[in-house]
Amino acid sequence: MRVAQDKLRERIHQDLLNLVDNTLADAEIGPGIKKLLSALGVTVDELKKEVLAYTLAKGVSEYHNDQYQKNVARLTLYFHNLVRGTYHRRRHEFVSAFLNRIKPKTLMDVGFGVPGPYLLPYLQNNPGATAILADQDPSAEDTARVIMSSINPELLKQVKFIVYDMNTQEYPGDVEAYLHLDSVEHTKNPTEYLRKMVRAARLGSHFIFSIPVCSMKGLEGFHYYEWLTDVEVLKWLEEAGLFIKDSGAAIPNFAVDYFVELVEGGYHNFMVLAQKI
Repeated sequence: MRVAQDKLRERIHQDLLNLVDNTLADAEIGPGIKKLLSALGVTVDELKKEVLAYTLAKGVSEYHNDQYQKNVARLTLYFHNLVRGTYHRRRHEFVSAFLNRIKPKTLMDVGFGVPGPYLLPYLQNNPGATAILADQDPSAEDTARVIMSSINPELLKQVKFIVYDMNTQEYPGDVEAYLHLDSVEHTKNPTEYLRKMVRAARLGSHFIFSIPVCSMKGLEGFHYYEWLTDVEVLKWLEEAGLFIKDSGAAIPNFAVDYFVELVEGGYHNFMVLAQKI
């Protein structure tokens, strides 16, 4: 069993290196990533090393939440959002569809990590809209500004950055839509945090979630809550005081989302549009 696992990790190691090379060679995607590497002072080898660590690390001792303080870790998140065929693109297609359905003039992406692929098109198509990008690490703003400036610096006029730690459980302020995209599970008490958020939010406020449905084994200290089925996610959100308006699954693509082979019991993201009514 151990030998088989080691061989799997060796194969994924090489697949990840090939994925970085192929993505950088992509005529549509590669130039933008190379521009960001230069702007952030990150080498291709450093990007490769971080991509390997992000996928192959064994639990919190090797890859933990503090890792995101580094620009190269932020760039790795952004890189994965761009890879052709990845489920990350599907996740953001859901987010875009939800936003286009409710058309919020104000939104907040809590624990945003990096600007998601949904963000710039939404702001560009809705010039009266504004977004607050909230993250516990100041480095998030630095990287986000570089990313947005490389694509459309004018859209920065529609964005405000705040340093916000979900662990403090303070209410970050009123907006029409709160986004938690693979972020709420990183706070130390997700249930208490969300219930306080919902109680404080205005009636009619929308919430958009991307929730990892998987075993927490090996993720202790990185994730602080475990959902094993979509039904568990829906029940958890409803118990927090939210009405479910829409949902769907973003399924990993084994051809590029190599990490899924290392997750016992399977993995997918459950996408939910909910509202406080």
